[in-house]
Amino acid sequence: MSLLLSGCAGGLFPAPVEGESVQPLACGAPTAPNFSLSPRHGFAPLTVSFSSQGSSVTQWDWSFGDGGTSTARNPRHTYTTPGVYTVQLVVTRTSSTWGGTGTTTSSHKKVNYITVLGQPDLVVSGLTHTPEAPPLGGPVTFDVTIANQGTTQAGPFTVSLQGAATSVRGMISSLGAGSSTTLQLVLPLSKHEETFRVKADSNWRVVESNESNNTAQHTVSDSLTP
Repeated sequence: MSLLLSGCAGGLFPAPVEGESVQPLACGAPTAPNFSLSPRHGFAPLTVSFSSQGSSVTQWDWSFGDGGTSTARNPRHTYTTPGVYTVQLVVTRTSSTWGGTGTTTSSHKKVNYITVLGQPDLVVSGLTHTPEAPPLGGPVTFDVTIANQGTTQAGPFTVSLQGAATSVRGMISSLGAGSSTTLQLVLPLSKHEETFRVKADSNWRVVESNESNNTAQHTVSDSLTP
């Protein structure tokens, strides 16, 4: 009498999905490894939640594509650097064999699956004025330096200068990551001692990684103030 053993087929592996690859399991394993995650894209820092799927798993080994790893079943991972990342899950399972029980490993990979976007971060890095002691009512010229300490280009956006009585705006068409630019804004001195406030992206057109560091202030005294 002969015994015919059929190959492992029929429902063991999920249907192929674009951007995913599956390493087949050994014969008798219950299901191929799979996992879900959310969100798939967003701005850095981006925290992603992962959820593993499958039965009889005794060990999970995650590689998040940025050097980060985890052995948790359903981990959370934060991506701090912009880029496109491939995620892989390797699972270890217990399986029944003719000799008792054994273990099998298999992997599931989602290629270029997570997109982390960078953001600009605009700051007022310099603020000076001339003349040093202007006459009351006279013009004061401000040199305003705006720096982009974020990871992507910003623009266009406006820069506002606000005095006690009047204000003025200037426009910056674009500012690359790691770059800075200086523009001149002029307002009259309306008080013997007046505090002027500058704000980068005063029209709120730029989505920044830090929206709380866009302002600076500068006090100017006239020529008669001791």
